[in-house]
Amino acid sequence: MKIKLDFVAFLDVKGVTPGEELELDEGTTVADLMDRLQISREHQQHVIPVIAGLSRQLDYVLEDGDDLTLVLKAAGG
Repeated sequence: MKIKLDFVAFLDVKGVTPGEELELDEGTTVADLMDRLQISREHQQHVIPVIAGLSRQLDYVLEDGDDLTLVLKAAGG
């Protein structure tokens, strides 16, 4: 299956550029993909996966044609 991946430029993602289409195995979760992209488990807790304008959990099973955007949680004080 294929998905499109977007992410903010300062998110350290290995081997892929924003807007790239990726070929994934059926049953791949967002967490599986982030592992593949070498986003550490520590950093994954600060990432919000967004598909079709809705935030998803890391255990969300990606579907063919999904347009996934990885955004960082805002922080401040």
